[in-house]
Amino acid sequence: MRLSSIKDCEYVFDKFKINRKDVAACDIGGTDTVSLDKKIVPNPILEIHPDIFFLDRGFNVETMGGKVHARIDFLDKKSIENLQDKFDITYCFNTLVHVPNPFLFCEHLAYITKPGGFIYVSTLFSWSYHPSPKDYFRYSPEGLRECFENEINKMSGKVKILWCDWESDIKSGKTVALLAQRLE
Repeated sequence: MRLSSIKDCEYVFDKFKINRKDVAACDIGGTDTVSLDKKIVPNPILEIHPDIFFLDRGFNVETMGGKVHARIDFLDKKSIENLQDKFDITYCFNTLVHVPNPFLFCEHLAYITKPGGFIYVSTLFSWSYHPSPKDYFRYSPEGLRECFENEINKMSGKVKILWCDWESDIKSGKTVALLAQRLE
């Protein structure tokens, strides 16, 4: 995780005047601890959402000893049925590059977000290959939008992209982020 991604997220939410206090939030691929500047530290998202729900398939749990509320395969619809329309805000930081089916993954991000709720995804464009966990894709702003707007994603008509662009480390061209709202 990069601290700049959290700061960019806060900036975008402020720009769109989105309330982050006292709402049900989820971090997909996140745990209560993260690697930040090569140190294991408490996840900075906890400063915004002390009661955030962490969901991870198991990589961060096994490699860093992080804790989650649910350890499931997010691509398996049966695993997330009890999470449908549950969260006001759904976050995903640096996880999408490790997902073999990004369209289904983004469909599920919308599925667990309440109608009227928000989805924030931060992911990589230019980064070295890191196979642990498996490393599949890189995204431009256009590519990230496609994961939500393409009809392969069965929730595509139920999500509105509010913003999608390079993150603040634009000079490095390494990261891109997206803010979407679940419509129905």
